[in-house]
Amino acid sequence: MSRWRNIVSMSIALGFVVGVMGISTNSFGRNWQEDDIKPAVEVKQQANQDEEKKPADDVKQDETPEEEMVEAVSLEVEELGPREVRFHLWDGSIVSGDVSVSAIHIKTKFGMLEVPVANIVSFQPGMNSLPDLKAEIDTLVTQLGDREFQTRERAKQTLLGRGVAFYDYLSSLKPEENAELKKNLTAILESLAEEAADSEFNGAASPAVTPEDSITTGTFTIVGEIQEGGFDLATPYGDLKIGIKDIKAGDRAFRATGEVVTKKVDVDAVAFFQRTPKATKIRVNTGDRISIRATGTVQWASWGDITSTPEGLPNHGVFEGIPSGTLIARIGKSNEYIKIGNKNDFVAKSSGELILGIAIQENYSRQNGYQWNGNYTASIRVESGKK
Repeated sequence: MSRWRNIVSMSIALGFVVGVMGISTNSFGRNWQEDDIKPAVEVKQQANQDEEKKPADDVKQDETPEEEMVEAVSLEVEELGPREVRFHLWDGSIVSGDVSVSAIHIKTKFGMLEVPVANIVSFQPGMNSLPDLKAEIDTLVTQLGDREFQTRERAKQTLLGRGVAFYDYLSSLKPEENAELKKNLTAILESLAEEAADSEFNGAASPAVTPEDSITTGTFTIVGEIQEGGFDLATPYGDLKIGIKDIKAGDRAFRATGEVVTKKVDVDAVAFFQRTPKATKIRVNTGDRISIRATGTVQWASWGDITSTPEGLPNHGVFEGIPSGTLIARIGKSNEYIKIGNKNDFVAKSSGELILGIAIQENYSRQNGYQWNGNYTASIRVESGKK
């Protein structure tokens, strides 16, 4: 009996030990698994974080290329013959060839002059040489005051269609006491003035029709009455006879035509030369012809309701002698500042990048607490000055 009790006791003890070992083994297994899983979770989370940081393949990064510098260059043209002339006709045609005469005669109040064709840059018949056209324009002006709306409107549209060439002539007219005529004529002149400004800026301005004929040479302009009633013109397609009344203008190109660069840039309200002026990315060379037209407004927020245009503000200090708020320019690292305002045409005196900015009094530019809002928009045209 004692023997069986010992065996039972040993079995119980052995079971207890095995149980304890099982518990320990299970606990170790759980601990191992937990220890094994924990780093895996952390690795996965880290991988997810890395994935979030990594840009998607279809998301484009900021790869905006730096804007390239542009430059106006001259284009070579063949030299004209001594009698070669290009005629611009009133019907819109342009014909060129050799005229049969070697000189054009013009009667002035100082006497008769003979101008060699080879020395002429351009010439233009005036209204006195265009009697039929003058009569037509005068009739149309009279119709601007007609009782019938359709007649007035037709005359208005016809005069507008004639273009800016007649602006000077229409401006010289003194209409009778007719309110409707004055109103319509004023509207036409305003429209033609805007068209003239745009045409001038784009280099496509039509010569104004003046009362008298004119001849322009490389050194001076002669005004009077051209004696030739027309010209015989030899062209590659045959001979032509052109009457003086059919000619809008004649010209000869003596220099190479320059390539033209045009561009619009916005000049921020705080684009001061003491801070960060606007680089236009246009390189100009000495002698280039530069035209700039500017619009827009800048609000001087720290001064209340004050607003400036590209013409600047009086009584708010100056920068290099130019009123604050004015649009100005500089070429390269030159120390010369050029007032642009709403409009300026000038010739480059040096070479370099064209820089635009806003004039501001020195102590204003140093105050970070002052605020300006808005911008100016500058339309730039650069024509090569190389010959």
